[in-house]
Amino acid sequence: MGEATAAMPHPPRAITTAPGFTGAEGLRALLERLAREDGWRSDPAVAQLVGVLREKYALLARKWDRHPDEAVSAAFVVLRAEATRRARDPWAVVTDAVAKTLKAEAHAEWLLISTDRARRPGLVAQERPVRTSGDEEYLTRIAAPAVTGSDDDGLGWLADALVGILAGLGWPADVAEGCVDYVLDHVIRAGRRETAFDELRRDITLLALYELPRESWLTLLRALLGGTGQTGTLARRGMIGRLLLGETAGDLLADDALLLALSDAAPGPRCVP
Repeated sequence: MGEATAAMPHPPRAITTAPGFTGAEGLRALLERLAREDGWRSDPAVAQLVGVLREKYALLARKWDRHPDEAVSAAFVVLRAEATRRARDPWAVVTDAVAKTLKAEAHAEWLLISTDRARRPGLVAQERPVRTSGDEEYLTRIAAPAVTGSDDDGLGWLADALVGILAGLGWPADVAEGCVDYVLDHVIRAGRRETAFDELRRDITLLALYELPRESWLTLLRALLGGTGQTGTLARRGMIGRLLLGETAGDLLADDALLLALSDAAPGPRCVP
């Protein structure tokens, strides 16, 4: 066979180019560039940075039962600080800050306290989460049909008790009523407390309607539903569960930590639409 055999072409090698800011100096250079001329709004590298952050901190977010976008938000706060640009290793600063933020937010939900307080371990009661199974029954009781011959829909007494407590702690009555009704309806439709909490904490409907601060909304959710911890656990029963499991409004009013949290979170009359 005298014919020359043509060489088979090799398949092209996949070229994977990592962004230039995955190292410490690259990130520093990017941050210096973004700090000039409002680069955070216009520089196309910002979108690339978001993707890197989401991938980099996805496992850390999962560890603390948070959404990856919450890790991205926490990272952006520290990335814009001048101290981060001047740090020896900017990535180390960002990672440490994100880890502390996610941990604090998780503890705040578990223990029904503010995120700022959860950042200070000496002020956080070390309470072990309790199993959700002890509180599952209240979801089915919420959705249970009204007793035959009753004009009450089965939720009226519960909503009235919750609204009364909130109004007494400085929440505008119509804001309290709107929030309570919205949460109860969402819990019934979601079917599980954990699902409802996870969806509601990202819901901005009432934030827009009542000009409600996000921290007030999150505090209210923790108070009503209890804080969600790792899968299958909750740190403390919410007001809804406590009332349906036999506690009274008086019992709730004797809970100083609960009253302080809700009173501090009261949005004030400016939130009335």
